[in-house]
Amino acid sequence: MAKHQIRGLALVAASVSALAVAVAPAAVIANNANNQATQHQSNSEMYTAHLRQLNDSGVHGTAHLNYQNGGQAGSETLSVDLSAHNTEANQTHPVHIHGKENPEVAFCPTNEVDANGDGFISVIEGAATYGPIKLNLTSPQTPFGTPPTPALFTPFAGTADPANFPVANNGGSIHQSETYRFDQSAEARGALGTLMPLDDQHIVVHGAHAPASVDADAFAALGLPVSVDPNAEIYDVLLPIACGEINRVDEHGQVQSNQNNNNNNQQGQQNQNGGQGASVDQQAAVAGFHDKIAKLTQEYEAAHQAAAATFESDRQNNHGAARDNFVATIQAARDHKVSKFYEARNYFVHEMNQTGNVQLRDETTRQAEHELEQFSQKFEQSKHEFLSAHN
Repeated sequence: MAKHQIRGLALVAASVSALAVAVAPAAVIANNANNQATQHQSNSEMYTAHLRQLNDSGVHGTAHLNYQNGGQAGSETLSVDLSAHNTEANQTHPVHIHGKENPEVAFCPTNEVDANGDGFISVIEGAATYGPIKLNLTSPQTPFGTPPTPALFTPFAGTADPANFPVANNGGSIHQSETYRFDQSAEARGALGTLMPLDDQHIVVHGAHAPASVDADAFAALGLPVSVDPNAEIYDVLLPIACGEINRVDEHGQVQSNQNNNNNNQQGQQNQNGGQGASVDQQAAVAGFHDKIAKLTQEYEAAHQAAAATFESDRQNNHGAARDNFVATIQAARDHKVSKFYEARNYFVHEMNQTGNVQLRDETTRQAEHELEQFSQKFEQSKHEFLSAHN
């Protein structure tokens, strides 16, 4: 019975939560940070980010960043001075540095990533394009460590106190200025490793009124209260309202755009403004999308098989721990697949928008999302059956 239920989970490739992003092993990230610290001389690097509206918020602003490397691990600091305008007055607005794992390219989302067509870029849909939280821009600094959930954060981001995020004044402007320090602890080294290179990252501002249904799944995943009325308007502290790519500034004050991020953000803006081209091979785009989904399914199944083997070998020693580890591992693999699915879906949409073939775009994504939902339902059912059998 137990083996059958474990195999049942192998049929599932996704879940309703699209927040989770694959987390690099702590040792690897920490080593990356340590390697960077030993490879660079003491220096100071300047960066800037121009914040542009998301979800038709009208929010705009600028962030100036100064990264200082003292030449050895534990001496690095990152100063961030951010201002944003036209936010909701007297409300808390969480601000973070987001990004993906190298060599994946992050970019600010456009309205095209509204997968369910509700008229909003939810925090789930946005995270698929600009990645998880790498640094909480709070004042004072949020201690590095294990975040409240792997669904929205990289593994060293820590748990932010909501009261430490900026609050908009009566005129709807926010300002946040803080210097973040990276000491020699493993958590700080890991956090720094995820942030570099800094011009691969993005700054995102959150918080606006929206229907409770927009981010209901995300609130549930974070263990936060969810409105019983999905049509009720709430202050959605998770909703992304502005995004800006981080670009390096040279010694002459000139912005040195990261070519990868710049190209993606420019293309996203062109697509949002209706720009089209004929350079995309439509059949190749569809085939590429399906290939990515097939690869994600294979990765999930491989992770499931490894977790099942571990469960069978460990259950005799500590059945409860083996059960919990199995479920956590499979959920992480499931969430990884879902996140990557939406990234592939969004990239495919960008490609197809250049061709103008809306019908093929919608038919392809609609079928893929339907299959994703079926897998999600099967996963949840199989998981509950497994847990019931192994209580």
